[in-house]
Amino acid sequence: MVKTVDLHTHTYYSDGVLSPAQLVKKAKDIGLVAIAIADHDTVSGIKEGLEEGQRLGIEVIPGIEVSCFEENHEFHLLGYFVDWQNSTFKKMLLELQERRVERAKRTINEFEKIGLKVSFEDIRALAKEVVVKPHIAQAVIKNPQNREILEKTFGRLPSVDKFIQKYLCSDAPGFVEDGGWGIEEAIKILHRFGGIVSLAHPCWDLVEEKDGSLVFEDGFLEKMVGFGLDGIEALSFRDSEENSKRCQEHFLNLGKKYDLLITGGSDYHGFDENTGRELGLEMTPLKISENWLKLMKERVRSG
Repeated sequence: MVKTVDLHTHTYYSDGVLSPAQLVKKAKDIGLVAIAIADHDTVSGIKEGLEEGQRLGIEVIPGIEVSCFEENHEFHLLGYFVDWQNSTFKKMLLELQERRVERAKRTINEFEKIGLKVSFEDIRALAKEVVVKPHIAQAVIKNPQNREILEKTFGRLPSVDKFIQKYLCSDAPGFVEDGGWGIEEAIKILHRFGGIVSLAHPCWDLVEEKDGSLVFEDGFLEKMVGFGLDGIEALSFRDSEENSKRCQEHFLNLGKKYDLLITGGSDYHGFDENTGRELGLEMTPLKISENWLKLMKERVRSG
């Protein structure tokens, strides 16, 4: 039987629901042998996750997910095996967290222009540490003043994911850049602190659906490869099994073309657990083999 892993998960230190210990226990319960904790702009959950992983016999990979901006597009980079105890690295992450706060406040101003009401206090109350898009989405959805607009737009109160896609992604009404790291800068920083760098969820960020067909925007990837990108999260779920298979085939081929490591994961948060967002991609035919993790480790050992 193939041993499986999930290399893209979040805890309540960013936009996940579970504590690191709860996340590791859930991974054990569903039969995973390893997970990567990759919270947004924080490594606060790594220590607890590693300790629980050692107790339960689950390997925990220390990771990070950072947002980058290129030509008014937002991309996320995953850093694996980062030096999470490094004080300089932690200080740099704190600066990113402060930028996220300012970004949230500017997003509130953008929402005001289209009639959506939300206060920063309501957003901040939902965040244990890092303020991220799901906190903004939840605060807007929970505000009864927004019910009429949201039901008119979506037909009902939307899920957090649907709200983010409509209002907070690149080119959406509430999207603002945060002046954070550029892609080249982020790759250099993550390499500096020991990380292997993989492009997260390209099935969303490098793909657009037009007239029922998927259109791949590969130019951005070629630029990232030039900046030193190590891998691509080719193994992830989009919005249907059919589209996911097309994306996986496309990005596996690009990974081979550019000699990139292949990574994969659910981007598990613990809310809105629609198909493809469950830990370990549990409700899909896609499973991430431990062999992909072994290849990552070989790359780390080879320097």
